Amino acid sequence: MILLELLALLFFLGSIGGSIALIVLLIISLIKKNSAKPYLLGMLVCAVMFVVSIVMIVSLSSPSNDRKSVNKSAEQEEKIESESVKDENNVDKNKEMQEIEEARKAAKEKIQKEKEEKEKVEQEAKEQAEKEVAEREAKEKAEREAAEREAKEKIKKENDDKTEIDSKGSEESKTERISDDQKSIELIAGELGEYGKEIIMNEGNEFEEHLVVYYVPAGVYEVKNIGDNMTQATVYENFAKNKETGYDEYTDTGDISLLDKGEIGEIKVPEGWFIEIHEPSHILLTPKGDGDVFLDNNDGEYGFDTYNEIDRQNTAAIYVLNTSTMKIHHPDCKSVPKIKPENYAETNESLKELLDKGYTTCGQEKNWRE
Repeated sequence: MILLELLALLFFLGSIGGSIALIVLLIISLIKKNSAKPYLLGMLVCAVMFVVSIVMIVSLSSPSNDRKSVNKSAEQEEKIESESVKDENNVDKNKEMQEIEEARKAAKEKIQKEKEEKEKVEQEAKEQAEKEVAEREAKEKAEREAAEREAKEKIKKENDDKTEIDSKGSEESKTERISDDQKSIELIAGELGEYGKEIIMNEGNEFEEHLVVYYVPAGVYEVKNIGDNMTQATVYENFAKNKETGYDEYTDTGDISLLDKGEIGEIKVPEGWFIEIHEPSHILLTPKGDGDVFLDNNDGEYGFDTYNEIDRQNTAAIYVLNTSTMKIHHPDCKSVPKIKPENYAETNESLKELLDKGYTTCGQEKNWRE
C-alpha cells in the first residue's frame, strides 16, 4: 500500500515537473521557430501521468478514509458502550449506595428503638422501686402509728386502772382478795396481803434478795394470768444455805406454771410450801376439787373433805364422771369419793367418745388407759 502511494506521488510530481519543463521548451521552440511537435507529445505524456497519479491518489486515499470512518465509528460505538457501561456502573453504584444508606438508617432506627425500650424498662423499674418504697414506708408508718396508738391506749388503761385501784382505798389494795364465795385468791406480786410473807435470800452477801412469797392453803389450784404481761408461778418447799457455795438455794421445786396474758394453768401446793411470783405478775387462784368446797384446813391431800364415798371406787363402770367440771376419772382415783352427789355419773363409753363430748382427763392421774 505504501509503495503504490509512493508511485502515485512520483507520477504526480513527474507529470507536474515534466509539464513545466515541456512548457518552457515549447515557448523557447516557438521563439526560435523550431518544431513544437515533440514538446506537445511530451506534454501529452505528462498529462496522462498526471491523470494516472490523480486516479491512484484518489483510489488509495478512499479506503483510508473508509478505515478512518470505520475506526471513528468503532471508537464512537466503543465510547457509547463505555459510557453505557459507566452509566450502568453508576446506576449499580447508586443502588448500592442507596442500599447501604437504607441499611445504615435501619440500623440507626434499631439502635434508637432499643435505646427507647431500655429507657422504658429502666423507667418502669424505677417507678416500681419507688412504688415499693412508698408502700413499705406507708406500711411502716401505719405500723408505727398503730404501735403508738396501742402504747397510748395501754398507758391510758394503766392510768385508768391505777386510778381505779387508788380510788378503792386501802381496803381494796390488799395483796389477795377472797371472792364472794370465799374460794378465789387474787395475788399481786410484791404486795403482802393475807398470805404474803417477806423473805430474804443470801442475806449479808452481794446476792442479797428480798422477796414476797405466798403461803396459800394446801391444795390444787386453777391459776389464771389476769395481768398484762407473761408470768410464771412456781411452787417451792423452802430454801437453805448450800454448804459448798455458801449461797441460799431452794430445797425442792414443785409445779411451775408459765402463762401468757389471759392463759389458765394448774398448780398443786403441798402443805407448808409457798408460791413465788415476780413483778409485775398478777394472778388469780381458784381451788379445784371437782366442784366440791375447798376448806381452809389441811384435811386430806387436796384440802377438800366434804364427801368421802369410798364405795364409789368399787363400781363396775369403766369411768366416773364429774358432770360439773367435765372431768373423767378412773374408779380408783382419790377424787372419786369426794365428788358431789349431784355431779357424780358412771359410764362405759370409750375415752375417745368422752373426749369428743368435751370432757377432759383428771390431772391427778398419770397413766390413762382405755
